[in-house]
Amino acid sequence: MNEESKILAYIEALTADTLLRVLTPFERTLTCQYRAGIASDVPERVKKLQAWVRSQEIQPPQYLYIQEDEPTLYWIDPTTREHKPLSEHPLSAQRSHIKAILKRI
Repeated sequence: MNEESKILAYIEALTADTLLRVLTPFERTLTCQYRAGIASDVPERVKKLQAWVRSQEIQPPQYLYIQEDEPTLYWIDPTTREHKPLSEHPLSAQRSHIKAILKRI
């Protein structure tokens, strides 16, 4: 895998996981290390999540940090261009379904 594609590798899984929160911090760290060329492979659960995201043709949203009392992460609705809480994204509703898929590993 060339350097540019390695940097982009598994970005869909990591972006989707921002909403889903199904990967462990260790799995996310190993994936980032792989993308940086430090680790030689990624955890199987990350590969499974990446495959699911691609098979469902999910386009993870764009995110926006807004400084309020503390920085808060929102997603940008592509239709209205409004920022909304992560809990309102349709992918958030699939969290338990994805956790069940990943447990089968």
